[in-house]
Amino acid sequence: MNNKRRNVIPMSVPAIGGSQQQQPFDINEAIQRQCTQCNSETFDLVYRLAVISAVAPKNRTGKDILVKLETFLCRGCGWEHGKQMGIKQ
Repeated sequence: MNNKRRNVIPMSVPAIGGSQQQQPFDINEAIQRQCTQCNSETFDLVYRLAVISAVAPKNRTGKDILVKLETFLCRGCGWEHGKQMGIKQ
């Protein structure tokens, strides 16, 4: 492996027509995100849990379905990063 490609990670990227192609991304091009509340740069991956009811019109399983939604919480202040999903409470 040459030095030029040391920080390259192959990732599957959907192509037109639905087929998968491997395209290298250089991690040095990544821009680090900060918390919009406290400017911290560290986050914890956490999950929100939701349930699709067994009687929901589009649920054809007849059973409750547990859905886990990934989100990030700021380690500095606990703020949830990004736009929160609109889930009925």
